[in-house]
Amino acid sequence: MQVINQIFTDFNGEIALNVLIAYKMVFGIMLAGYLIHWLSSSVKDGIEGWFISQNIPVKVAISSVAGFLIYQSASSQFVPFIYFSF
Repeated sequence: MQVINQIFTDFNGEIALNVLIAYKMVFGIMLAGYLIHWLSSSVKDGIEGWFISQNIPVKVAISSVAGFLIYQSASSQFVPFIYFSF
């Protein structure tokens, strides 16, 4: 109940930038997911067709970069949630 009360009575909006900076990888992944979700099916089908038509080294390179980014985001140091500090 204290968290709800804090949000509605003493909301400190200045920390929003700090939250975005601390969780930039999380918000970046969420933004990428939303952008991909909002693409039309024809665009997504076109990207899929392009990827399928590529040769194996290109597919390996793209998959390696994707795997590296996923590993980096999963193994990054945990930043404690800012509201747990009060």
